[in-house]
Amino acid sequence: MRRILILSQTAAVVAAVVLAPAPAQSESRSAAATCDKKIVVTGDVVAVRDEPRADAPIVRKVKRGDVLESCWKSIGRENSYRKCGSEHYDWYLVGAGAPKSGYIPVTCARKL
Repeated sequence: MRRILILSQTAAVVAAVVLAPAPAQSESRSAAATCDKKIVVTGDVVAVRDEPRADAPIVRKVKRGDVLESCWKSIGRENSYRKCGSEHYDWYLVGAGAPKSGYIPVTCARKL
C-alpha cells in the first residue's frame, strides 16, 4: 500500500510540474529582446556598413543628430579604422530604419 501511495504522489508531482505555467524567465527573455539603448550620430554623414569593417559594403547613410537604436557593440580585433577624426576598433550594431541593420564606427556616435 505504501508503494502505491508513493507512486501516486510522484505521478501527481510530475503532472503538476509539467502542467504548471511557464516561470517568469520567459518574461525576462521577451523584455531583453526589446532594445531601449539609443545612440546619437556625431559625424556629419556616416556610412552604415553591412559588416563591422571599414571596407564593408554600405547599407545606407545617416547624418549628424540622427538617433539610432543600438543594443550591441561589436568588438574589433583586426585592423583599426580612422573615422570621424579618431582611431578605434569597435562598432555599434544599429537598426538604421533600413530593411537591414548595419554597423557604424563608435567614433562617429555617442550613447544617449
